[in-house]
Amino acid sequence: PRRRKNTKHKTTSPFAIMTSDDTHAQTLNLLERNEYFGLGRDNITLVKQEKVACLADNDAKLALEDNNRWSVQTKPHGH
Repeated sequence: PRRRKNTKHKTTSPFAIMTSDDTHAQTLNLLERNEYFGLGRDNITLVKQEKVACLADNDAKLALEDNNRWSVQTKPHGH
């Protein structure tokens, strides 16, 4: 037997997008220009991640800035 569509209730799913300082404004602009790709503004959450210390290698040594050996590199994803 064929199933009927339930037209009484509209179901929506939340959608989260992880951004950083480098990508947040561009991502928001893209969503607004494209009217949130039909998902609805209230269904999309942008989550901006903070920067964390970077690791230089698999031994978990901290990555230092090239021009200052006392300054630790930071990035949103840490590597």
